Amino acid sequence: MRRLLVGLIVAVTLAGCSSNEPTGASPTGTAGAAASFPTTTDGALGSAAVESEPTRGVALSWTDADILLALGVTPVATARTTAESGFQPWTEDAMATKDAPAFLEGANADLSIEDVLSYEPDLIVGTKAFGLDTRYEQLSAIAPSCTTRAPHPPRHGSRPHGPSQARSVAPPTASA
Repeated sequence: MRRLLVGLIVAVTLAGCSSNEPTGASPTGTAGAAASFPTTTDGALGSAAVESEPTRGVALSWTDADILLALGVTPVATARTTAESGFQPWTEDAMATKDAPAFLEGANADLSIEDVLSYEPDLIVGTKAFGLDTRYEQLSAIAPSCTTRAPHPPRHGSRPHGPSQARSVAPPTASA
């Protein structure tokens, strides 16, 4: 069941990378077919083909770490936040494992491609990082890379990753 759920979330996340427009659709009972691997989607910067359930995700921002954790994947590497631990407070428990993620060298336009490569990721998520337009080709040569163009309003952080599913987990706020 967990594998099916993780597969569904990955498929929805990757499928949502191609559009920021809400669909108005609601989750259905036919989700099992969407959870199978391999799966391919066209994202904002290119195509991402995920051959199997990801286990070694790299998060290019703290938002992307949230996405990977929601998929049941503890990132092998992530961007450092300004919090003392380097992780957002709501992710500290999940990140405080014996295999706690390493922090990426550089961020945004200063991201070290060699550093990302050293973690041998099977999925790279970059929905909030600036400078991806110039780095996408290099990142996608390392692993399937699900990206969006930044900047976009913070309230839209989860919308590109399955609007109806994102709303079922976290309904929009009054300002959304």
